[in-house]
Amino acid sequence: MSESFFDRLKKTVIEGATTAATKAEEATKLGKLQLKRMSEERKLNDNEGKLGKFVYESSENEALAGLSDNDQFVKLLGKVRLNHEEILDLTRKIQEHNIPKNEKSTQSEDIVDAQVVEETDSKDL
Repeated sequence: MSESFFDRLKKTVIEGATTAATKAEEATKLGKLQLKRMSEERKLNDNEGKLGKFVYESSENEALAGLSDNDQFVKLLGKVRLNHEEILDLTRKIQEHNIPKNEKSTQSEDIVDAQVVEETDSKDL
């Protein structure tokens, strides 16, 4: 028995709504990742500013020689490094999220190929 016009219409509407819901969920996830990255970038700017101010004030006092032993300097430097790592991680997640599903396998193959080339190049040195 063939489907009636209304059955086909109902099926099409349900499929469209499901697709729209999936796309909205993906957009929400991407938006959250982008907001988190922006937050980390603000933290990074703040920490770099604090670090720069500390170094500047230390240079005014001619105390630059002992910076690596200074707890405040080491703490600020650690925060800056963590901010950089978090931003890189979030950027990678955003890029992975933006890759269409059919291109993901191709990209992972390219990454493996690039790693082999890097290993080969480093052996030549």
